[in-house]
Amino acid sequence: RQKTAPIVLLHQDDLPLYQQLKMQRELFGIPHLKDAPEVNQYFEHEEIIKCGELKIEVIHTPGHSPGSVCLRLHEDSDLGVSETLLSGDTLFKQSVGRTDLWGASEEPLSMYINTDDGVMINGVASVTSADIEADNGIIHAVDAVIGLPNITTFATADPNFDILVQALTREDSFTFVETLMMSEDPAPFTVFAPINDAFVDLLDELELGALADIPTETLGATLAYHVVTGANVRSGDLTDDMDVTTLEGGDFTVNLGDNVTITDENERTATVIATDVQATNGVIHALDTVLLPAAD
Repeated sequence: RQKTAPIVLLHQDDLPLYQQLKMQRELFGIPHLKDAPEVNQYFEHEEIIKCGELKIEVIHTPGHSPGSVCLRLHEDSDLGVSETLLSGDTLFKQSVGRTDLWGASEEPLSMYINTDDGVMINGVASVTSADIEADNGIIHAVDAVIGLPNITTFATADPNFDILVQALTREDSFTFVETLMMSEDPAPFTVFAPINDAFVDLLDELELGALADIPTETLGATLAYHVVTGANVRSGDLTDDMDVTTLEGGDFTVNLGDNVTITDENERTATVIATDVQATNGVIHALDTVLLPAAD
């Protein structure tokens, strides 16, 4: 750096790795390495950075490491640049990159495909031409780039969660959406998401006419009771009689049997009806019943 004065750019999620270069040097047997230079800039997913006249899009691709990125060069005939993806170690030929490093993950990401009116993927891209045959597979052309999904991607794309989204966004003071889009602490998240019928049943149980009738404090606590922070807990990680502490601060108990059930602090029971909807910052499991924390 003293000779060339480069600018150091990094994704925030890789900062812990960057701060431990000495440990990594020893792990991989690399000769003496000076302390890491200061990071000049942290870039974000879909941010455009410029190198002279060249525009480079940052694509956050966690897996190889928490902050792994690919760099996309957009076609520019004036600069003689063709569409190019610089993937580094996130992709190998016919394979993903290494996932056995600290902070890496080999969990596949989910897609939500809605066929109610054509084919819509993750709520952002429609299939415009299907079943294009190639020698080694099938191509479906879409009208938009399908970005990496976070928790909110699936909540908004799946109509089964329409009332949940209404609840999460009912009050200006609620920060659930902003929180569940985060890729750093308190992420990753495990969200136990009630479907629409679960909220309809809850209103009947509480003898209320509409979502708006639930007191703000009660609704906020109830929603937070369905979120677990700091852990990406997939169905295979669940154990019988597992006590789980939630964002709300209360606990519930997971039981395994013919179905996975959850017992809340009021001895009410919900059944897990869909599992392992995997996003970049956590995982969703769908519930048939809204859980309720203990009343203060």
